[in-house]
Amino acid sequence: METYGAPRMLPPPPRPATGALALATALVLLTALPQPFAAELEAGPAAARGKLKDMEAPRQLAPIVEPASDEAQQALSRMKLPAGLQARLWAAEPMLANPVAFNLDALGRVFVAETHRYRTSVLDIRDYMWTLEDDLDNRNLDDFSASIRRNFGVEGEQELSLESERLMLLEDTNGDGQADRSSVYADNFRSPMDGIASGVLIHRGDVWFTNIPSLWKFTGKAKAETRTELLRGFGIRFNYTGHDFHGLVLGPDGRLYFSIGDRGASVPTKEGGVVHAPDTGSVFRCWPDGRGLELFATGLRNPQSLLFNEYGDLFTGDNDSDQGDEERLVHVVEDGDSGWRIGYQFAPRGAAGPWNAEKLWHPRHADQPAYLLPPICNIEDGPSGIAYYPGTGLTPAYAGHIFVTHFKGAITNSGIFTYKLKPAGASYAIETAAPFLTGALPTDVRFGPDGKLYYSDWAEGWPKSKKGRIYSIFDPKLADAPALKDIAKLIASDFTKKPVAELAALLAHADWRVRLEAQYSLAERGDAALAAFTAAAAGPDAQARRHAVWGLSQLARNLPAAVEALRPLVRHNDSEVRAQAIKALGDLRDTASSAAFVAALTDGTARVKFFAAEALGKIKHAAATPALLAAVRANNDADAYLRHALVLALSRCATPEQLTALAQDDSR
Repeated sequence: METYGAPRMLPPPPRPATGALALATALVLLTALPQPFAAELEAGPAAARGKLKDMEAPRQLAPIVEPASDEAQQALSRMKLPAGLQARLWAAEPMLANPVAFNLDALGRVFVAETHRYRTSVLDIRDYMWTLEDDLDNRNLDDFSASIRRNFGVEGEQELSLESERLMLLEDTNGDGQADRSSVYADNFRSPMDGIASGVLIHRGDVWFTNIPSLWKFTGKAKAETRTELLRGFGIRFNYTGHDFHGLVLGPDGRLYFSIGDRGASVPTKEGGVVHAPDTGSVFRCWPDGRGLELFATGLRNPQSLLFNEYGDLFTGDNDSDQGDEERLVHVVEDGDSGWRIGYQFAPRGAAGPWNAEKLWHPRHADQPAYLLPPICNIEDGPSGIAYYPGTGLTPAYAGHIFVTHFKGAITNSGIFTYKLKPAGASYAIETAAPFLTGALPTDVRFGPDGKLYYSDWAEGWPKSKKGRIYSIFDPKLADAPALKDIAKLIASDFTKKPVAELAALLAHADWRVRLEAQYSLAERGDAALAAFTAAAAGPDAQARRHAVWGLSQLARNLPAAVEALRPLVRHNDSEVRAQAIKALGDLRDTASSAAFVAALTDGTARVKFFAAEALGKIKHAAATPALLAAVRANNDADAYLRHALVLALSRCATPEQLTALAQDDSR
């Protein structure tokens, strides 16, 4: 189904008289915009409260892109990298401009989410503070659309409907290491609520695209031949520009995960409900067709990108509020709350209110409120793109490293940092942090199937630069390594046609992307995959065991025998297998495993206890209340993440009377 524009939000008001310029603009829009939005504009508005600011250059339908020059090539001379690595220009303007995010498909083609509406058609509340109360009052897209019309009138709506975001496709067709073809894959995202285009994901030829207010799915190799609006309702206010709809990533469970900043969301689901998170940044998940939308975590301010590590844990970098607080590296867990609320940005007495006064953004400290989960650590300013080393491409020294782009609006203090984590109870602690790239202005970072690291570069400043670059970073000693070429061919191959035995063997591959695709493809085989996953779960390779558990959990949604195969794994001698099996059975609401979940609350590993508590909460096992209370007392508030899982489980398992009595308990 193809859907565009905004639904009608208000009854059509009387048509006003308009000048020649406004009429001409309206005629252009009515030919450029799809229905039903064009019909709504034609109806006309009531009187506007104000008007849009005058622009240095008028908004226009066609994107403005700088011509080719040697600037992008010259920029290489100022970049600094770790010894042994080199950077190379892969693409530059006019092939792309204003790149917010990008991703690569299995063939190494690059899809770039460009913004041409940033701060001109996607407004920044700091430029329109007279609309602040209106903006904060919005609860859903109906409110947002009505506030735009109320504040700026039909002429404002028309102005905000000229510029379009777009998704570009860049290709290196001759294999020389530089792009030689650029084309528009999808555009015409220009309703008053559209933008900023901030996320793209490609899997098996399908393309997902996040652009407020919608999650889109496209099909087509060279251009979007079909466009399906999977979900709509993200971004219910203007707020600060850049607090947008980001982070598309496929999880080990086969679901899409994505994030939005504190522009908020109120999203009707395909099942008839509404997922409502209007006053904070959040992480969501759903199945690839948009079914099963869930609010996964909340309390974030502006989480731009997401990544999974090889243990299936989710992370993001969250931005500060420019009020003396600092950015945060966040371990994102189900039903977690990181503490931010949109009102802190505009606290009446300033200084971010409780956010600063109560040190909500700090790593764990004794006086921190217990409802929130603290960040792992504070990090450099402006985290935007985030990627996890897949296990191949660079040297083994980068195993387990997170790569984060830090965009600060200036080349002199922006770049890419690496962070390595170590286990700390049910979560993580920082082990190392170091600059990886300086002398650049990166917005996003990805690893390509060829083993190289790619990053997008804004070129200069905060405003739309009208320029854009993609650079690759690689180890020249490994660039022609046969092993990397074999991995690139493997990633590009059709896993759906590989035999079960080959897919099972690939569960132990050195590259995360290969393992994950092998898992997905094997899970699609149904009964034929059951024995392979069961054998891998009992096998000698730790990575294969984890993927086997995840694969069994995928199978189990349609195959009861896979649930039976998961149950014994809660007693596996590998604690990570125990943890993942308990997590999977909890997600499946397997009440038959309730006794095993209760027993796991006394496991010697915090991760196992964490997922056991989560699982008990999901099945609402009332008989677990005494064991949960004992686990809370044993934790004694030492592990904030374990506390979160235990308290959440109590809230779902204990009776109101039991919870009331616990208010007088002397345990922390």
